[in-house]
Amino acid sequence: MLFLLYLIFFFWLINKVNFIRNSGIPLKWLCILFSLKVIVGVFYGYIYSKHIADADTWKMYFISLRHTSILTSNPVHFITSWFYEPQYSYSEPFGSGKSYWNIIKDLTLIKIEAIFNVFSFRNYYINVLFFNFITFFGNIAFVKAYGLLFPHAKKSLLVFAAFLIPSTLFWTSGLHKDGLLFMLMSLIVYQLALWMNSQKTTGKMILNVALCLLFIFLLRNYVALSFIPAILICTLNYRFSKQATKINLVLLVVCCAGFFLSSYISPALDLPEWVIKRRIEFNSLSANTLLPYNHLENSFQSYLYNLPQAVDHGFLRPYLWDRLGAFYIPFALEIVALLALIIYYLFNHLPLNKSQRAIFYFGLFILLANWLFLGYMIHIVGALVRYKSIFLPFFVAPILLSIKFKPLIKN
Repeated sequence: MLFLLYLIFFFWLINKVNFIRNSGIPLKWLCILFSLKVIVGVFYGYIYSKHIADADTWKMYFISLRHTSILTSNPVHFITSWFYEPQYSYSEPFGSGKSYWNIIKDLTLIKIEAIFNVFSFRNYYINVLFFNFITFFGNIAFVKAYGLLFPHAKKSLLVFAAFLIPSTLFWTSGLHKDGLLFMLMSLIVYQLALWMNSQKTTGKMILNVALCLLFIFLLRNYVALSFIPAILICTLNYRFSKQATKINLVLLVVCCAGFFLSSYISPALDLPEWVIKRRIEFNSLSANTLLPYNHLENSFQSYLYNLPQAVDHGFLRPYLWDRLGAFYIPFALEIVALLALIIYYLFNHLPLNKSQRAIFYFGLFILLANWLFLGYMIHIVGALVRYKSIFLPFFVAPILLSIKFKPLIKN
């Protein structure tokens, strides 16, 4: 009953919040799309409740119950412990183990859930409802951003890219960090779209982007790192559209060089070594979908040798014939559909204006950088499909919205 009362309340709120109401999507469909996210989020929780001992979403929920007790008994400590605990190390921003920067990504979600628990009476599924209302702002920001940049595109295609890509819908609706990340990433894209649409830079825009990058860094640091050059690619391609090829090549070389030379800035920023450590952590997990992988060393030659395998794991897995179980078939079909979409786009697309090209290169870089990164770092298919899902809409949206669809029957 409480779940239904909150659901009705959020339907009412959707109609009252201007940011959502002015998205260009009819109220009926906004409620349907929100309901779909909630249903998928509940389904996500139900599936993982069958494997509760290994499910991060439930582990963090149970931990959040303890934090709720702290919140109600000692709210000052609840807040301060978010930022400082004596047993944490603060010196390595890419550290593992007891590094604060490693703990904070889960701690942030735990603290948010602890606040939810106060209003949900510690009910996991009502927390899912709260979570999806907050992250719904990310989907709306996505719709508004690409709606500004592709004003003549079909709204149904835009809604599909924002809400209905299967892997993104599933992983961002569940009570986990992915929904928050997608929201923050979409808010950055919305600020970029506002900037390109108005051709004015304001302090508010810069502050919003900086805050989003900060929270992304706390939740998943390598994603924040990838967004810095992606934003540069977008802004420079928009400002100097005639030199797009040169700009993109130079930034690509700078990013590669920065990755391999990062240890010279500081040993704590040794990114190739960090990837290896994270790779070892992931591969030590018990999983039924672990892929075979080569040895990786902290050298350019080793990374180059492992490049084909990283591309295979990051971009092409799971295969339809991998026999990993029915759960992974939709994700395999999604990859096939993506490849077909890319091929069709290459031969049937509309010309892009400079803002559309800028956001296209932005999405392309985000997808390539992060999927390749994940291909090196993760060899568990279950983790791969989840971590990859949040980047897909930013690549798919510009393609879908600029495809020249041909009629099946010609007059």
